[in-house]
Amino acid sequence: MEIDEIKEIIEKSKLVVFNDNEIEIINKESFTGLPHIILNLEENKIIFTTDTPNYIYKDLENTLEILFNKFGVDNFEIIIHHHEGKFHDKNIILKLRNKSPNEIAKIIKFIQDNFYKVKKWFFDAIPKTK
Repeated sequence: MEIDEIKEIIEKSKLVVFNDNEIEIINKESFTGLPHIILNLEENKIIFTTDTPNYIYKDLENTLEILFNKFGVDNFEIIIHHHEGKFHDKNIILKLRNKSPNEIAKIIKFIQDNFYKVKKWFFDAIPKTK
């Protein structure tokens, strides 16, 4: 996806889910499939997950440094999924403060390009109400 396309989606939506498969948001709490990137503009946060086979970026500390240095994201939460085995999947929640749609689009694009091996991104969105 291109930044302008992501920005246009953001400007019209209050909740967006990006995935490598076609998905459908049934309501704010329910998604079909395993979402990769969730943008919740009502709560000003981006959530992305390592719990998918196409996640490629393995160094979480480096990830957070890049997001801070490149985009000024300085407030985040990490939720660990308890699985059997040596590695545990994580949901990474970026809490956005005073970010414009253009800045948010750049963060989404960066996550898409650097954290997942996805050829084509799909999305579904709940539009803003007027």
